[in-house]
Amino acid sequence: MKYSDFIFGSVEVEVKGRAYDLHNSFDFKKLVYDVEGRNVELVWAKNAYAVKEEPAEILIEFRKVTYFSAEGRDSEMPFSEDDCLASVSYVSEEEAMEESYYVDDPTEDLHCVLEFQSGFKVRLFSSEVRCAIQA
Repeated sequence: MKYSDFIFGSVEVEVKGRAYDLHNSFDFKKLVYDVEGRNVELVWAKNAYAVKEEPAEILIEFRKVTYFSAEGRDSEMPFSEDDCLASVSYVSEEEAMEESYYVDDPTEDLHCVLEFQSGFKVRLFSSEVRCAIQA
């Protein structure tokens, strides 16, 4: 999987040397799966805790997806935890999602796992991943 002009941190995206904190400053808003195009788009919006200089939205698009799965949320957790990113980690194709781990510089063969505070997890693998900052 090729990351185009950005990298993931443990809870942030870094674009052109600037980090955007997806855990504290942005709320996860939606996941859109374009079945025909094989693209998955994840959207975060600036929240009340963000400084005013933060952009309004951050879009992360996985293009030409070849693997996409999700693991359900913890029913004991409040729904308010669904919009808060807990971690970004990685796992090989053969490994289970629970075995994911964080690496600074993921190799192109690793699947990406995004986990939210509610326990909801998304696992993706695609040919390319892009990040767009919406002012």
